Amino acid sequence: MTTSKDFFQAWLNVVEQPERLATLKTIWSNYSEFTNEIITNENSVIDDISKTIGLKVYKRNYYSLDAIFYNVEDKVPETNSNTYWFKDIEIAFEHENTYNNNLFQEVAHLLITRCNLRVLVSYPQNDKEPVSNYLHKVISSCNIANEISVKENFLFILGYHYDGKCEWEGWIYQLNEWVKI
Repeated sequence: MTTSKDFFQAWLNVVEQPERLATLKTIWSNYSEFTNEIITNENSVIDDISKTIGLKVYKRNYYSLDAIFYNVEDKVPETNSNTYWFKDIEIAFEHENTYNNNLFQEVAHLLITRCNLRVLVSYPQNDKEPVSNYLHKVISSCNIANEISVKENFLFILGYHYDGKCEWEGWIYQLNEWVKI
């Protein structure tokens, strides 16, 4: 099972590769191209992460999730080979360029999904505290908050671009606060 720390390390390994980093810096402000590089493109960031962590990735909005990571045995058996139905999900993944209180929608998608790890990625332009505090409150109010805290299976990745650099922070939900990796 992939932990929050494992996923964040895989994220860093992929996004900090020189060629990838140069691409991300160039397209950072173009939300459509940036999202394509993270999710949609062939050999996207999540494609490379899936190889790193040894899982498959499905990136076609599965039940409103941007992507899911899965094991082959997680697919429903004896279904058409070109269809995707899952009985288990290893990792539910949400990506949102716009960092504001509307991120609760992404959090809600993740909270109602039965999976081993929930990952949300976003990009603050300024003070992250008001939004991250609100999202913490949203998670804390759900009936699986304690389980998420104990299992450390909600990862919040924040990306920053300034002075020609890209920096990343990984935060794990705990009942009392977000804990930085």
